Amino acid sequence: MKAVTVTHDLKIGFTELEKPLYRSAGAFVGGNIEIVRPRGLKRPYVMIANEEFLLLGLPKNEIGCYLYQTHLHGNPICGNFLIMKEEGPELVGLEDPEILQVIAAMLKVKDLLASDVWRRGRAAL
Repeated sequence: MKAVTVTHDLKIGFTELEKPLYRSAGAFVGGNIEIVRPRGLKRPYVMIANEEFLLLGLPKNEIGCYLYQTHLHGNPICGNFLIMKEEGPELVGLEDPEILQVIAAMLKVKDLLASDVWRRGRAAL
């Protein structure tokens, strides 16, 4: 099962996850997993994040915060996260064309977050 990876220091890639998913995904996010359905990702894509990020003091993930629209409600996404698909109650891996598409989208978000336009807008809040 393949997933796109986004680390807290904004490195974007992909990985092959093994079953059981809670173990291999949990190893990447550093603990118990939580499925997050951010407005910044179109369904069926979801983020798999660490559900105990506050207790663990994980660093903010700016791409995750952007997708989750933290700037609107204040609840951050912290640490590393994965992007997979949700089909009914199941999480499924991404096909190679989807991986390329999702990575390209994450790189666009990363570029936006590094832009002066985003920083000036955030400073105005």
